[in-house]
Amino acid sequence: MTLEAIRAGDIRVAARLISAIERGDPGLAPVLADLWRMGGHARLIGLTGPPGAGKSTLVNRMIHDLRVLGQRVAVLAVDPSSPLGGGALLGDRVRMQAATAGPGVFMRSMSARGAFGGLSRAAADAVTVLDAMGFDSILVETVGVGQTEVEIATLCPCVLLLHTPVAGDVVQAIKAGVTEIASAHIVTKPGLGDPAPVLRALTEAAGLRHAVDPAGWMVPAVIADALAQPPMTALYAAVAARFDWLAANPARAASEADARIRARALLTLRARAEQQLALGHDADLVSRIRRREADPAELLTRLGV
Repeated sequence: MTLEAIRAGDIRVAARLISAIERGDPGLAPVLADLWRMGGHARLIGLTGPPGAGKSTLVNRMIHDLRVLGQRVAVLAVDPSSPLGGGALLGDRVRMQAATAGPGVFMRSMSARGAFGGLSRAAADAVTVLDAMGFDSILVETVGVGQTEVEIATLCPCVLLLHTPVAGDVVQAIKAGVTEIASAHIVTKPGLGDPAPVLRALTEAAGLRHAVDPAGWMVPAVIADALAQPPMTALYAAVAARFDWLAANPARAASEADARIRARALLTLRARAEQQLALGHDADLVSRIRRREADPAELLTRLGV
């Protein structure tokens, strides 16, 4: 029943299923496996960047533009965790309320629940559900934690990394590990300052990386003003070019997909290990390790890794 409802695009069933995923329901594995086989058709687009870069505003605009084109759009926004209950603070749901009010749009906020990398541990499984529902585009917005938001690349083949003209030391930003996973650099809020220096620095950095791997993807750097009336032509051209490049380079696309699958498997393994360790059945072994009578690798053996 659940599979048929998801295939039919039943929003209520999807919402309940994603809630069960967030609770860590152990009985969902067979359902998620079937949903995985049903998906693979949506364009997964990640949006990441520091707080204040305008991720939610840009997502809001993209929802509108994609709906105008007749697309069905899903949004997964990973919000900061509440320090009290651990749930999402729902900031993105409040900001996007108007854009997600119409048909053909499904918006879900998820709590990061302390996960590093800007994504909730349940985000990948939630995307599996949305993909199986037949959405044309799925936008994944990370929590905005800064340079460590690299896990978005394990989920989305197209990652938009947002910057502002007042981002500070551009050279330092380019050195940050998060820039290495960008499919496109998007300079937002051009009214705050001159975007030219940021664009120039990002373009030069992309050129240097492309020189090392000439057969790889050349990361573009473009301006996108989500609050202006003119269409964001450069942004959508960059996204389209990325997916066209993946289609035209099947070997590289397969290699990237394999890396995402392996990374996802490792994330699942880590989550399962954390659940097992939290049960405390290993207290005696941990005590022995503390006394130097055993080494930490034995914990992996205990977990069957």
